[in-house]
Amino acid sequence: MFHDHEVESILDSKPIFFFPKFSFHLAIEAFRRAPASFTDQRYYSWLPLQFKAKDGVPRYAKFRLVPADGREETGLMTEEDQRKPW
Repeated sequence: MFHDHEVESILDSKPIFFFPKFSFHLAIEAFRRAPASFTDQRYYSWLPLQFKAKDGVPRYAKFRLVPADGREETGLMTEEDQRKPW
C-alpha cells in the first residue's frame, strides 16, 4: 500500500494512464479510428446509475448499447496502430 506522499510523487512523474501499466493498454483499446458510423459502435456506462425499484429498494445498474442487428464494430485499431496511438 502506498502512502499519500508516495502516490503524489508517482503521479507527478508520469501521466496517470501509465500507472498502473495495464491502464495504458485499456485506454488504447477504447480508441477508434474513423468508424464507418457511430451507430455501429458499442457504448458502455462508466459509472453505475442509482434508481429505486417499484418495491422501494435502491439499486444500481450499468448499461450497454449494442446494435440490434449484430453488425460488426468498425474503427477498431490494428495492433500496429495500438503500438503507436498518437
